[in-house]
Amino acid sequence: MGIFAAGVVVAAFLVIPAWPYLKKNPIKWLPSREKLAAAAAATSKQESSTSDLKDKKTA
Repeated sequence: MGIFAAGVVVAAFLVIPAWPYLKKNPIKWLPSREKLAAAAAATSKQESSTSDLKDKKTA
């Protein structure tokens, strides 16, 4: 039983990450597809509203 408990502790020590170390140098992940789609939609809305304003000024 003691050997099993020691094995669990050693396995947990190896598997559970050291959070302060990971927070110190975070990994920069790519943005999700949903965020990219939302950003593209917001950009296209801004461009269309800007072009609408330009059209109104020239008319």
